[in-house]
Amino acid sequence: MTLTDLARFRPVPPVLVSEPDRVGIAGLPVNLVATAPTQTLHGELFDHAVTVRFTPHHFTWTPGDHTHTTTRSPGTLWSRAGEVRFTPTPTSHIYRDRGTYTATVTVAYTPTVTFDTGQSQTVPGFVTSTSAGVSIRIYEAHTMLVAHTCTEDPTGPGC
Repeated sequence: MTLTDLARFRPVPPVLVSEPDRVGIAGLPVNLVATAPTQTLHGELFDHAVTVRFTPHHFTWTPGDHTHTTTRSPGTLWSRAGEVRFTPTPTSHIYRDRGTYTATVTVAYTPTVTFDTGQSQTVPGFVTSTSAGVSIRIYEAHTMLVAHTCTEDPTGPGC
């Protein structure tokens, strides 16, 4: 059995989330997280009822700035990991320049086929599925030292 035999079985595309919500600051991490669960599809193959199970194997992150990274992890939201915003994660990305970027994630799934006879076979290779693009706006942040907050001195620098 080959990947060609599974052409009509396609996993649902993953969902990509960025933290903070579709914005970031140049030079600080943007956290990218994919939702890509194991998926089970049913159908017919070679005149037999089959179950095809797609298990995520690895994730290729394309943040939209001509780079990419591959991990075995789908990432974790900062809140679930007990981290504060802008903490680097294995799936975060640092954009160097301000602008708007379109990020995607491609998940490579390992397919396993189980026939109605009970026989199972892991098919060599991967079936991939790519998320919809997520637009991420990157801003620049400039800071300055001042003697008073804008509340204390509304006419002060930066207020």
